[in-house]
Amino acid sequence: MKKTDKEALERYLSRLALARQANCGINPFETDEEKQRVIGRMKTDVEFMARTLFPHLCLCPSADFQIEFAGKVADNPVFKGWSEWGRGLAKSVWDDIIIPTLLWIRGETHYMCLVSDTFERACDLLDDLRAEFEGNEAIIHYFGEQKLDGFWEKGSFTTKTGFTAKAFGVRQKVRGLRKGAKRPDLWVI
Repeated sequence: MKKTDKEALERYLSRLALARQANCGINPFETDEEKQRVIGRMKTDVEFMARTLFPHLCLCPSADFQIEFAGKVADNPVFKGWSEWGRGLAKSVWDDIIIPTLLWIRGETHYMCLVSDTFERACDLLDDLRAEFEGNEAIIHYFGEQKLDGFWEKGSFTTKTGFTAKAFGVRQKVRGLRKGAKRPDLWVI
């Protein structure tokens, strides 16, 4: 194994270990009706969804501007905007993990593309979401196992529910991008 591949694997495994910490407060005896109530609330309350699924990332209450931004994205399928938040205010957590998860739960996004200055950086950012889908016990508890063998690699993955995500460097061509009949419906740049 190349040194760079080994380092990338170690980074991913550390993200996976962090995602597996998200089992705080899961009731293993929760009925299907109770689960559906929680899922219903997650669809309408992004702060509740973030605290329920990502307690390991949301160590303090969500800020009003984070909730407001997520609401703008969720309420407008053709929203174009940017997070001009200060350093350390969880831009990548909200833009790359929480908001795409909210849209996935609501059934409003099926194909996400994440673009960064380089392909490697985009892959690193996308690996945070991939690790959550693979190892987050809260996601598994409420939505089932998401890892789809054979479609689970660095820079590109598809969940068992059909959500697809791809990473791109800023100079990569994206014209004509599709997976079957699905075309990208969420771009995070």
